[in-house]
Amino acid sequence: MRRLTACLPILVCVLLLSGCMSLPLGQDSVILDPVPTAYRSPSPVAYTPRPDPTKTAQTSVPQPTDEAESVTQTPEPEPTPSLAASDQQPPLLSRALEESGLDFPDLTGSQLVMVYLHGGKSQIYCYSKENDVWQLNRDISYLRAYVGKNGLNAEKKEGDGTTPSGLYPLVFAFGHDKDADTRMEYRQILEGTYWVNDPESALYNQWTQQKGEGLWAYAEDLHNSGIRYNLAFVVGYNYGEKTVAGAGSGIFLHCGDYATDGGICMKEVNMRKLGSWLDQSAAPQILIAGQN
Repeated sequence: MRRLTACLPILVCVLLLSGCMSLPLGQDSVILDPVPTAYRSPSPVAYTPRPDPTKTAQTSVPQPTDEAESVTQTPEPEPTPSLAASDQQPPLLSRALEESGLDFPDLTGSQLVMVYLHGGKSQIYCYSKENDVWQLNRDISYLRAYVGKNGLNAEKKEGDGTTPSGLYPLVFAFGHDKDADTRMEYRQILEGTYWVNDPESALYNQWTQQKGEGLWAYAEDLHNSGIRYNLAFVVGYNYGEKTVAGAGSGIFLHCGDYATDGGICMKEVNMRKLGSWLDQSAAPQILIAGQN
């Protein structure tokens, strides 16, 4: 009995050691999306009910009819589920569209840049459409970005320090260099190039080489803007024929590593990587979404 009692601690140690050896070694996890994928309830399973043995099967007797022949109607086919509800689409993109009150048919091009704000931090995600399914381009995604110092705003106003949320076209590229590695329309900044942000001006929210008395009260001098416009892209917010005076101007995707006055910026090396991917013929759009 004493010998058994003395062996008990050794036996316990052996059992504990064997249990630890059976545990799997830990490994680093990689989180692909900054937010968890929204829960999807499982689809109901179709089943055929068993016949009730208590009920006697009734034989239907053909009844006379006045018609020469009966016509069997073909049941209408079930509607095909939209791609917006399909599990083929990227979950974070699906979530961002839903939060923005949009759906996949609103994505009219075949390239999409998404700026997603979560927990006070923004990231860039780039998608290409292939056979109606959007594919994440991992080489130019998960890139740190910055939005307006006062966050996102669905009702932006001039000078409020916010970035307009929503879906917009990427109109053209511009920069200080004569040429740029991009398939977007490109304009070089020259001495005397301005972007007008005076709501009272007929040139409000436009690129211009004009300068003269009375054309505007104030405008951004792009030529003396520094390195932030080494490469930039015009976001088509409040731009073109439907421009509203005072609704915001000069919303660019540009170089930088800081909160902006309303545009979106990221490091120049990432901007150039993005620029080499963007293609005017793909009608690229930018989706700005998330929560402040």
